[in-house]
Amino acid sequence: MITYLSAVKFIGYSFMTTSKIQKDARVKRKSAQGCQGIVKELKREVTSSSGDTKDKALMAIVLWDNGTLSTLSPQALAVVED
Repeated sequence: MITYLSAVKFIGYSFMTTSKIQKDARVKRKSAQGCQGIVKELKREVTSSSGDTKDKALMAIVLWDNGTLSTLSPQALAVVED
């Protein structure tokens, strides 16, 4: 998989991410079958991890097709190719 750098606007400042997940992207879960959804927001949250937290603290808020709202890490999501 090819990743690229993208700047994401977040409350007056921007940060860099190597994830392909962006706002309004159509996504599905990597680990399970289920419905698809749309990324409504990307935000930073404090996570309990060690080491480089550049991408680990980035969280995606996803509105699924069934109406459920979830907060997941971008590593748990895959972009749906149209």
